[in-house]
Amino acid sequence: MNKQDKQYWINYFTRKIRYSNRVGAHSNCIRVFSNNTYLHEKTKFDICWKLIKDGFTVFTECIFTDGGRADVMAINDKNAWLIEVETKKSPKELAKKIKSKENYPDIFDLVIVIAEDFDIDTWNL
Repeated sequence: MNKQDKQYWINYFTRKIRYSNRVGAHSNCIRVFSNNTYLHEKTKFDICWKLIKDGFTVFTECIFTDGGRADVMAINDKNAWLIEVETKKSPKELAKKIKSKENYPDIFDLVIVIAEDFDIDTWNL
């Protein structure tokens, strides 16, 4: 895939997020928020670092045009994923949290990462 084709797919997927989240130098830029825990932000950073090294383009804290916010959007070739970093929860709480993500655009695959279980050496997208 050449650079022009790659940019086409980046543009295709990022149309689902607010204009202010996708213009300028927001690709491969990791946003950090103090209201999240250190473990959450460290896990998000480690995920992005690994994905960028593997050739993905990432956007963090993506606010969708139809509402909702994802921790990480990862784009590679013609595929895109939304990655949510969560803390350990009971199965019922986790199911409720995942259900709240159903309003995300359906062109993305959703990946849930449990921060306490995350291992950068074994994790792959």
